[in-house]
Amino acid sequence: MKLRRAMPECGLYHYKVLLFEKAAGRFRQPDEYLRDALATVTTHDMPHLTELLGGTRHRVCAAAVSLPQR
Repeated sequence: MKLRRAMPECGLYHYKVLLFEKAAGRFRQPDEYLRDALATVTTHDMPHLTELLGGTRHRVCAAAVSLPQR
């Protein structure tokens, strides 16, 4: 099933990429995202997360944001 068709069937109406979601020069906080949005760190045509973290081993959980469950 194509993503565009599957998203509304799952109650998702927005697709947000972390790197492009900034407000006042900082990344948006979880509560600043639209409620029915699918948020992702990167996409298939962007650098991998390890590259974004400088190519070194980092604890991903330290960089991850925990979003509340609905």
